[in-house]
Amino acid sequence: MASPLCPAVLLLAAFALILALAVNPAVSINSKDKQVAVGRVEEADPNDQETQKVVNFAVKTYNDLNNDLYLSRPIRVMSANQQKVTCNFEINTKPWLNEMSMTNFNCHSA
Repeated sequence: MASPLCPAVLLLAAFALILALAVNPAVSINSKDKQVAVGRVEEADPNDQETQKVVNFAVKTYNDLNNDLYLSRPIRVMSANQQKVTCNFEINTKPWLNEMSMTNFNCHSA
């Protein structure tokens, strides 16, 4: 007789694989994909769209928390760095109740 936990375990395993591929490109089904060194700080393109989004977020957060009379704004990004991290997530699923919750997570750089 099949255990009622079996679908939840399979769903959790599939979710973990998808998450591992999304968060850590070094774990890849396709061997031709670019290998990324987890934990290593690398240069990033200052003109990249994601870099610009992070800069805008940082300046907006700074302006929101600062009591200055004037707002700051970015003029030019001179350099940018990025770091890939690995994450472990524990997800509890009850598909028969359509419930899912994260019970634990841990992200680190190496």
